Order: sequence, then C-alpha cells, then structure tokens
Amino acid sequence: MKADVEAVYEAMSKEEKSCYAFVEMNIKNWDYFNAAYGLNTGDEVLEEITKTLDNFLKNRGYWQRSYRETYHFFVLYSEDANEVLDNKMLDSKVQDAFLMDLIDLLFDIPHPLLFHNVYMSFGILLPSEVNGPYNMLVNKASIMRTNCPELAKRSFCFEIYTQEKYQDYLLRIEQMRCITHARMHDQFIYYIQPKIDIATNKIIGGEVLLRWQDETGSIIPTGEYIPYLNTFGEIYLIDLKTFRSVCTYLKEGLDQDQIRVPMSFNICANNFGDHAFVSDYLSIAKEIGVPYSYIEFEFMEDIKFDQGNRVLEIIQGFKEAGFACSIDDFGRENSSFAVLINSTLDTIKLDRLFFKEPLDDKRKQMIAHLVNMIKGMGMKVLAEGVETQEYVDFLKSISCDYIQGFYYYKPMPLEEFQVLLEQQND
Repeated sequence: MKADVEAVYEAMSKEEKSCYAFVEMNIKNWDYFNAAYGLNTGDEVLEEITKTLDNFLKNRGYWQRSYRETYHFFVLYSEDANEVLDNKMLDSKVQDAFLMDLIDLLFDIPHPLLFHNVYMSFGILLPSEVNGPYNMLVNKASIMRTNCPELAKRSFCFEIYTQEKYQDYLLRIEQMRCITHARMHDQFIYYIQPKIDIATNKIIGGEVLLRWQDETGSIIPTGEYIPYLNTFGEIYLIDLKTFRSVCTYLKEGLDQDQIRVPMSFNICANNFGDHAFVSDYLSIAKEIGVPYSYIEFEFMEDIKFDQGNRVLEIIQGFKEAGFACSIDDFGRENSSFAVLINSTLDTIKLDRLFFKEPLDDKRKQMIAHLVNMIKGMGMKVLAEGVETQEYVDFLKSISCDYIQGFYYYKPMPLEEFQVLLEQQND
C-alpha cells in the first residue's frame, strides 16, 4: 500500500523489520514517455504503474515515490519467509524469482504505451540486511541498483545487496579518491620504452608510458590502477599533463641542440569522450612550439574503429596538422582492416600476442603475411613485446621496420632514456 515508507520503517520493531526486504525501484528511460507523448500522458502512464504496484503490495508491503523523482520508488516488501526468503535458497530461487511476480505484472500492463514496453531496475536488500538507519538502506539499495552490470540494457535488472559487493564499491571509490589525490600531487610520472630500428639497432623513438609513484617512491603495478583511470576518466587529465611535460622536454632539448627522437602518446577510447580532445592536444603543442614531426599518436586497441567516421576524421586531422599516427596492439580484439584502407597511417604496431608463443611455421607465415601486407600499403611495421633473439632474427629476415620489447629495453625513466640517446651518438 502507499505510505510514508521511512515513517513505517522507523515505527517497526527489530523483529518486524526482519520480515521485510527493502527495494529501490526505478523506471528505465522514463524521460522518453514525457518527451514523446507529453507530461499529461506521462502522468497517465505513471498512474498505471503505481496502480499495479499498489495492487501487488496489498497486505504484503508499502511503497512511496521519491520526493525528487516521481519515477523512483522505495518499497518495503514482505513474503512468506519459508517460501522465498529462506537463507538456504538465496543463491537459487530468490536470485531468480524475487519480485518476478511484480516484474510480470508491470510488463503486462494493458496500457498501449506500456504493454511489453516498460522496464525497471531494482536494488534489493533482503530481510537479513534490513537494519540500521533508513538513509543507509536507501544508500545501499541505490548503490546496488546503479552498479548493476545489466543497468544499461533494455530489460529488467536487479542487484541484491551483499557485504562483498558493497565493500567492492567502496574500495573502487576510495581508489578513485587516491588517484585524484595522486594526480593533484604529481605522483603520476612517465617512463619511456625505446623503439629500435631493426636494421641498425639504434633507438629511433620512444613510447611514453604512465607510472604511479607513491609517497614512498615505490612504483605501483599498473594493473592495480589503470582500470580505475579508464572507468572514471582521470586518464584524460593525466594524459594531457604528461603530453605537456614531454613536449616541453622535446622543445627545450632541441633549442639547446641536444639529441631528441620522436615520442609517441597513447590515445584510448576515453579520450573520445571529450569532444575537445583534439584541440586540447593541438593547443598544447602549438603553445610550447614543439616540432610536430617529433610527436606520434598511437590509437589503442580499446577504440572501436568501426564507430562511423569519427576515428578516421580524427586521424586525418592529426595527420593534416603534421603529426604521425599509428595503430597500437594491432591484431587484438578491436582491430579493423577498414582503418588501414581508409586512413593515412604511418605505422602499424603488431600486438605482443604474435610474439609470445614459440615461433613455429604457422606463426611465421601469419606474421610474414601481415608485415608484407602493411608495408605494401605504404606503412611501417613495429613489432611490440619482442623478447627473444629468435624473433629478432626472423623479423629482420622479413624486413620488419622496428622492434619494441624487453629483448632490447624495458620502460625506463626519462633521464635513463636520454643517457642512452647520448651514448649511441658518441
């Protein structure tokens, strides 16, 4: 029944609370109904949904709408504990059937705009977790609902609260807070991994790679923070700061007749989320005055190269400005031959997966065909992740252009990289 759910909850004894689940419920894409059919029709549709919810909860629960969002509901829901909420059944029946009766009723509302066309998302606290302040119930249910993996799909979805899921969420947010702190206190530094001309064994360039150095001076393993950087978007701010720093290093060195080689910078899918990212990079390079021939942009494997013409247009824009462009990790999951045909790339970097296993005849044939095809299209080929003499000799034999990998050098601080450049030119 409709009620002030918070007041009802606060008036319950501890024993009464243990008989109810707490549910946060949200109508997916609610704004669509108002935009497509007008506010009056939207109110009519909402009335059908609330009527269905009210009928479902008669004698077994309470509901109320959010004061801020009319398409948002809070529900206290009671079921026969022996039938559904038995702890022994949580992994099977509850997770598969909890609230399914309500979902079916909502899906089958006979209103022409709603019939098989309305979907909900739920965050659920089972009775064993319904305790403590009401605001914490709302907080926990909301975190479950908004972090449900299926939230963006056009279907019903729900996430049931567990302490493990909740702590995982808190850990992720805490890690993000630490990352922001690290960025603001200049703990993100960059290493350089040399690129080697396979014919001369000389360093002809370097790839700029991000590292996190904590307060103790220790380097934190990249696997512990890169996923968070990408998920929350901090990577873009850090990338721009790194780009500015390396451009300054290049410009100052060239002005002083010091040895410099072109540097490459990774462009990941998150960069594309900022509509101004191309102009951001261009304005930094222009402000510092670094020669554009010393800069290369590597488009990484997480970019969907088939997303219309956007990637091709960006590559073309960088090329027309005078920058070099390459495809990183070619051969991994999102590689697209269309981008080879339709863009003017300078270099294709073959992913390390080609060079991880023993070099048998089948692998030789595949790598040789790729190198010949790419070079036949007027582009250079760089093999990354090369670690053995056997692969180096083979790549030389098929006229691969460049190598990057532990066989020659691991990523290193900029100062060490500069020493190598000066030593090879003595």
